[in-house]
Parts: sequence; structure tokens; C-alpha cells
Amino acid sequence: MLKRLFHIAWVLTVAGLFTFAVALTVARLSVPALAEYRHAVEEAASEVLGLQVTVERMQATWRGLHPVLKLKRVVLRQPDDLEHSLALDEIWLRLDVWHYLRHRQVQLAGVDIIGAELDLVRDADGKLFVQQVRDLGRGVDVDDAGDKGAGALGMLASLGRLSLHKSIITFHDAQAGHAPQRFSSVMLSLSNSGDVHRLTGHAWLPSDLGYRMQLDASFTGSGADVRSWRGRAYIKGQ
Repeated sequence: MLKRLFHIAWVLTVAGLFTFAVALTVARLSVPALAEYRHAVEEAASEVLGLQVTVERMQATWRGLHPVLKLKRVVLRQPDDLEHSLALDEIWLRLDVWHYLRHRQVQLAGVDIIGAELDLVRDADGKLFVQQVRDLGRGVDVDDAGDKGAGALGMLASLGRLSLHKSIITFHDAQAGHAPQRFSSVMLSLSNSGDVHRLTGHAWLPSDLGYRMQLDASFTGSGADVRSWRGRAYIKGQ
């Protein structure tokens, strides 16, 4: 009797693994077809961000058990504003398969931004902001922009992982009156697990500051309100 139970369990296990393998194979073969929906992705992203989003090319592939959409040459701008825009070499959108299987809703497991050139500014009053993001917000009601900005930050902070790769950040310090400092090969990765957040990364320093900098920071706080986060950051320079 016991031998028969083991045999039944073995057959069910093999059948389950076979079914899973077939489903995974079908899914892997189907994913490249997602690249045909570039315009739909542009429309969805434009609606979420409240900006005009254009994608030059899109590919679909797999990373582990997650399908990934690779958006090439992404440009964000306000409608009817050709002067101000934010161009990114690539954005990788990692889709959460298990969430979709459970709830039949598309959800992002992670976002990787590759090849961004950003200007971080500290104005005369000591306020910090990213110039390109501020430019994109011009012409929008201040209160409405603040609500959208907080919502976007909360959405990004709720992702499992948000990363910036191979990017350049130029720091403009109007308060101290220093010359702009250029940080190259910037890599930052934010990992979120509930109310626990960890930010790690590194960057090549301007020649007058040194060689390389590493960052490791831990925070706690509601993912929906980044401004409420509290924690500690450790910086190591070479």
C-alpha cells in the first residue's frame, strides 16, 4: 500500500513538472510577440506618467522566470513642448508572472533605466531637484504636479527593484557656488521589501574629488510616501 502511494505521488509530481515545463515553454515562445505592441506600451506609459512617451524600438525576452520588455531610445516630454525632454537609452520592464497568474493583472517586478544623463541641482535656497524632471513639469499646475510626483514616487518605491545603470549625473551647486561636478558610470539600485528599503550603488568621481565612490543606505518607511523614509547611509570613497 505504501509503495503504491509513493508511486502515485511520483506520477503526480512528474505530471506537474511536465505541465509546468510545457506552460513555461509556451510562455517563452509567446513573449517575443509582445514586441508588436510598442504603440500600446507608449499609450499606457503616457497615460500613467502624464507625459508624451515615445519608444523607438521594443524587444521582449526573459530573465530567469520573468518576461522583460526592453524599450530602446525612450523620450519623455510634455505634449506640444519640443524644447524640454528626457531621453533614455533603454528601459527594461520586468513583469511579475506570479502576480498575473494569481490576479490576472499586469504588475511590474522591477525597472532598469540605462544610459540617462541627469543634472542634479541645489539652488540658492538649498533645495535639491533633477533639472530634466522639473523641465517636464513646466506648464502643469503646481498642486497637480505635486500630487502626480508623489504618486509616481510612491509607485516606483513599491517596485521590488528600481535600478539606474551606465548613467551620468552632473551636480550643480548654486548655493555653494562651486563649478559643476560630473559623476560618470553611475549605478544605483533600490530594493524594496514592504517597509524596508535598501539603496546601493557606485560612481566614478570627478578627477579633483578622487577615484570612485560606493554607497550603501538602509531606510524604513511606507513605500507610498518616500518623504517619510528614515534611515542611514554609508559612503566609501577612493
